[in-house]
Amino acid sequence: MMSEEVKPAPRRRPSASIANSLQASETVALVAQQSPYRERLETVSIPQSLVAGLLGKIAECREMIARGQRGTSGRQVASAEEQSARAELLAVIRQMQAFASQKFARDAEQRHRLADYGIGKRLGSSRAALAQQVVTLLTALEADNLPGVTPALKATLLTARESWVATSSQQSAQQGTATGSRAEAKVLAKEITDTRIQIQYAIEGLYPASDPTCTAARTAFLLPEKRPFRG
Repeated sequence: MMSEEVKPAPRRRPSASIANSLQASETVALVAQQSPYRERLETVSIPQSLVAGLLGKIAECREMIARGQRGTSGRQVASAEEQSARAELLAVIRQMQAFASQKFARDAEQRHRLADYGIGKRLGSSRAALAQQVVTLLTALEADNLPGVTPALKATLLTARESWVATSSQQSAQQGTATGSRAEAKVLAKEITDTRIQIQYAIEGLYPASDPTCTAARTAFLLPEKRPFRG
């Protein structure tokens, strides 16, 4: 009989891993404030100021994570808005392409002018390409008197371009906020973990696994009951 394939466990998202680590650190810090642990930790160079600072950093790190999550949500909203603005901009460009084709498509000597309007190219292949195409099109319009391209239609193009640029910038800003906050949270989380482990090692020395009477203390500080703590 063939054995069933064992699927690997799904990887945790970094934010979930950090949240779990913060929870463990908070538990250790809160217990470290209690008597008699508070007094005994003082004797091994773990002052209450260090413990209070640890709790403050935990709160700060959680706020960083929250900012990252808000930034991600904002980026998703901004992305939807950008797609809508992009679609409106492309619609106006295609309308002008139709008028350019009306004037140049059947003229062998002027047919090359269609390229100035993006005809024959993939519109919107990237943000940079679309932004450049709008500039090229506007420059071409200054020299050509296309049928159907009224001042109102030109104004519509400019408005659509401005709207798209604004939403594109907003999305980039939201992405930057999310990425920056997550990076800051990751750095601070490591500092928090290092301090928590420092406290746990102190407890390891004060309440060794070899002493059965230390079980309650070791459990409170998230240490193995019957074997040494290794970080």
